[in-house]
Amino acid sequence: MIELEFKKQDRLLQIINKILTTEGSELKIRIDSDSILFKNVLNLKIFQKVLDSSGKIAKIETESELGKKMLSSIRNNNEEADFSRYQESLKEENSEKILPETKIKTKFELPKVSLPDFKSLNLKMIPVFIAGILLVFGIGYYFLIYKLSVNLEILVSAERFVKSFEVKLSSLKNTDIGEKIIRAESVSGVFQATLEIPTTGKVEGGKKAEGEIKFLNKTDKVIKLDKDTKLSFKDSGKEYFFILDDSVEVPARTLTSTSPETFVSGEKVESATASSFGSTYNLAAGKNISIGGYSPSELSAIVSSSFEGGVKNTLNAVSETDLKEVSSQSFENFKSSFVFNTSGSKNILKNSESFSLANQKFSSQLSEASEKLTVTQDIVVSYMVYDNDEVLSFVKASIKSLMSEGYELYGKDLQIELNSLGSTSGISYDNKEANAQLTVKSYKIPVIDDEDIKKRLAGKNLTEVSELLEDLDVNYNIESSSGLLNLLGFPKDTSKINVTITKQ
Repeated sequence: MIELEFKKQDRLLQIINKILTTEGSELKIRIDSDSILFKNVLNLKIFQKVLDSSGKIAKIETESELGKKMLSSIRNNNEEADFSRYQESLKEENSEKILPETKIKTKFELPKVSLPDFKSLNLKMIPVFIAGILLVFGIGYYFLIYKLSVNLEILVSAERFVKSFEVKLSSLKNTDIGEKIIRAESVSGVFQATLEIPTTGKVEGGKKAEGEIKFLNKTDKVIKLDKDTKLSFKDSGKEYFFILDDSVEVPARTLTSTSPETFVSGEKVESATASSFGSTYNLAAGKNISIGGYSPSELSAIVSSSFEGGVKNTLNAVSETDLKEVSSQSFENFKSSFVFNTSGSKNILKNSESFSLANQKFSSQLSEASEKLTVTQDIVVSYMVYDNDEVLSFVKASIKSLMSEGYELYGKDLQIELNSLGSTSGISYDNKEANAQLTVKSYKIPVIDDEDIKKRLAGKNLTEVSELLEDLDVNYNIESSSGLLNLLGFPKDTSKINVTITKQ
């Protein structure tokens, strides 16, 4: 036994098609309480008529108490049951699809109406009775004929369509179909980027030893030594240098006795600093110091106050590689994270963007001791933007000349891509004008005159409609506002026939 279930959304034709197309002679049918079959007696009678004519044995179940009474009344042919609250209106039936692949044609019979015996009627009641019949038929005509409308969906086979051609995007000219020019806008601005990295260079650091030196002038003339004069100390074959902190004038010697002649050397003390870092420059008082350009018989020097505080260590410093790395990395990071400013229907032209470094400043110089190196850059960004709607209008106007005769573009799946091919020769490279490749991806479908189809189908029955549509070599779906489309056919009024074209 095959089970079928009819729910609230199932329309009458769908229910009938399920019954007729279901294989098997025994059916178990479950009907929802809100099913259209229980909306009026006519629907239920048609359902029962189709079920009886199909020769199938059906077990029907429902939770609707009213539905059970209606089913029992129809089976017992009891037409006096109280169903007045449910109008027998065909308006409940709408949007039934008849698929061309299935093409199931179902012949319906209107329910039989038993007319009363005129002999038993009062003659005065006959006009009233006739008026009632005319009113019923008038209402039926209004709903079945005047209100009848049909939606015809024609399914056409679509072929893939891809076409690329060169265009020019310009911020200097307006869109021109013949010249293949699309109006665009040039956008540019200066943005700031910054990045900090650890340094990898090494330099000697620490503290330089400091002390005082006493100079002894053994000549008859004053000797002057300039600031930064280099002094040296030799020990075990190594030479250590010290630098005068300030200039110094050493007075000449003084005659203290004539017989015999005795002289006292001129003296002067001045501070000095070791030329390099390290404890080896820590000299004790009394060490002899050499002075370049003077012999010890002319000018000598000794450490008068010991040199102390000399310390040597290694510090991080800025290397050449650090300067290049922080500059390059900051620039690339900016390019990869930059967000282009577009709004509304505007779109950026791919490959039109350009980045240039206008200025940069480093926090430390080459070989300068520092743990970190920071760069701050001014970067100029330029690119072109175009309006999607304007490009779409350009494509629709241009594509006609590229389409095969008898075909048109199916615009629902239209894809458009624009890629810059570089600036046009003779134009400055500032994104004012650029060549671009325009690629259109869509589908093409045969041209179908829907107004002509409406005229040809108006007033035709379903058999004639099927034959006419098959001649077009298309598939189709039909939806009707009436469940009796098989009996009524298509409306004669073309305004009641709606045609839509859909690709498949």
